[in-house]
Amino acid sequence: MPRNQCLDARRLGIQSGEQIRTRSQQGAITATVLLSDRVRMGTAFLPRHFLEEAVKRLVNSPLDPSTKMPAYHGCAVNLEKLVEQLEEVFGLKVPPSRYLHRGHTWVALENGSRVRIGLDDFSQKVLGTGDEIRLPMIGEEIRHDQAALALFRQGQKAAVLAPLNGVIEAVNSKVLASPGLAHDDPYGEGWLMVVAATNLKPDLEKMVSGEHNVAWIEEESLRLFGMLEPSVGATLQSGGTIIDDVYGQYPELGWERLVKEFLRSV
Repeated sequence: MPRNQCLDARRLGIQSGEQIRTRSQQGAITATVLLSDRVRMGTAFLPRHFLEEAVKRLVNSPLDPSTKMPAYHGCAVNLEKLVEQLEEVFGLKVPPSRYLHRGHTWVALENGSRVRIGLDDFSQKVLGTGDEIRLPMIGEEIRHDQAALALFRQGQKAAVLAPLNGVIEAVNSKVLASPGLAHDDPYGEGWLMVVAATNLKPDLEKMVSGEHNVAWIEEESLRLFGMLEPSVGATLQSGGTIIDDVYGQYPELGWERLVKEFLRSV
């Protein structure tokens, strides 16, 4: 994937893991950014050995007479940050471009087998802002459908299931310092960890994705409505939005019950 020099990236407002459109006079591609200080200022690198078809869209090169292969050279490109268009269900933000795990984590594909993971908006609206989020250590292995991290609120713990198998490559230090980021910006600055997946395709096939994301969050919302008082649930289903911090507003629902029903980890 393009490796955009860090200073250039900051100027463009681009971070690792984000989607960009790379456009030349020949054509355009969409790719995931991996920031690196190994690429000089004003350049972006695309590994042609792994992405030959993508390179062909950007560069129109004749065959090299000795190798009989396209003689790729540099070309001028324009980088444009892509803003993810989120859908909405009962006031909940839903990312159609990401994979959703039944324990209410999301998975965003990066380069190779690397993925970025976070908690979805539904989980944050239901449980409210945590006082602490504990993440696994870098190098630690996580296993699909087993507890991998935890959110704490007022002394209560909500274990969160790993959406896939893999090894932790990075954790979001900002979230460790300010857990509220996971609540306020769950699909952006509130990401939790980057994982090198070890069984990516089979694990992704077990998740919800694409056009099914909205339908699944709607189903989960209806299950939540069924747990509320009839008058409250009817109001929401008739066009209202799910309030922020359902547990805080309706503690009688019970922390463990909400965790069991929606994070599926109790």
